[in-house]
Amino acid sequence: MWIYFNLLVYILTVFLLVVLIIKKEKEDLKKLFYIILLLFSFYFLILPIINSNAKRLTYFLMLSVDIAFILNLYCKIEKVFKKLILLLKIKSLTKIFLLSIITIGTIEGIVFILSEFNLIKLYSPLIIMGRGKSEDWREAHITGEKSKVYDPLLFWKPSNKYPYNSYGFKGKIFDKTKTGKKRIFFYGDSNTDGQDEIYYPKFVQDLLGDSFEIFNAGVAGWTSYQGLKRLEFECDEWHPDIVFFSFGWNDCANAIGKEDKEYSPPPKIIVSIQRFLLQYKTTLLFLNFLKKDRTKNIKYLPRVNKVDYVENIKAAYNICIKRGIQFVVLTRPYVYDSTFFKTDSTFRRFVPLYNETLRIFANENNIPIIDVEREFYKKDSFFLDESHFNTKGYKHLAEVVKEHIEKIEK
Repeated sequence: MWIYFNLLVYILTVFLLVVLIIKKEKEDLKKLFYIILLLFSFYFLILPIINSNAKRLTYFLMLSVDIAFILNLYCKIEKVFKKLILLLKIKSLTKIFLLSIITIGTIEGIVFILSEFNLIKLYSPLIIMGRGKSEDWREAHITGEKSKVYDPLLFWKPSNKYPYNSYGFKGKIFDKTKTGKKRIFFYGDSNTDGQDEIYYPKFVQDLLGDSFEIFNAGVAGWTSYQGLKRLEFECDEWHPDIVFFSFGWNDCANAIGKEDKEYSPPPKIIVSIQRFLLQYKTTLLFLNFLKKDRTKNIKYLPRVNKVDYVENIKAAYNICIKRGIQFVVLTRPYVYDSTFFKTDSTFRRFVPLYNETLRIFANENNIPIIDVEREFYKKDSFFLDESHFNTKGYKHLAEVVKEHIEKIEK
């Protein structure tokens, strides 16, 4: 249906242009060209905001303009025509406003087209695979992820929209009131959060069946600090029976200025403005030119140092033990032979140390641990990149977790 509608608008517009050229209606031709340019600009300005309906709205407006010009040409209804193009003859400020829309919208359209053909490079607000010492992903996560929302305590958290459910978890929706089913929560970073429909807690649910309620509480970019905060206010609300806790990668990641425990996100109004601007490709092009390598003057500071990392794990453990909840920790996997861990000068070289710190703490305190790092040692085919599983990897980890749950049940 929409294909035919779009085709109709194209035919009418081309028809009008041809007629105006033949009739040598220079003034009307200029007006029509001006309106087409205005609508072209308008389309690229609203595209990031209402992506699914931007094209339809623009075509409806163009159809209205076509009808107005046809009425003016063939029916001589000058009053209708004058009202519809009155915006072209009003005060200077309005003209400036319209010219601004055309200028900005045209630039956005050109950048959009050039980026689609990979002729220009745009800045990515969130680059998981970036390498500079100046990396600090926190503000990028806060402002750059569409599926996350601002939170003054957690910095960012899942929205209540796809791929998350109305409670901010991935997976099936369960009632807060407990039934006789075992309730299992998985707290972690991006490797727990996973992709939209591919993550190991989902495969655990498939393996265990409906006698268990699985909650994926993983959030990309989170540290043990944020995981602990979420556990604190969700524990008495949802009453889990088993909690799996997997952090470390982002704990040792760079923090420019302040660690997580001292960090404050930008004010909500600033975050809203940043999120709005980052929807436009012109902003991303501008940021790409501005981005500078500051690696020489930045001293390494982890988001969560090793002492606080242990304290966060210990605090999460104590919360669970006091409530009779089984607590299990997991080390953070990575591709063993990756150059990031052999020659890298960034925080990644500390990931194995954080894993070892977790092993020592778990063994000293008799805390159950699933050593995911060693389980996937030199199993590169299970990884999507340096540190995230592919579908095969998630399914294998789900099998390992299932076996552990069965041991707990016995």
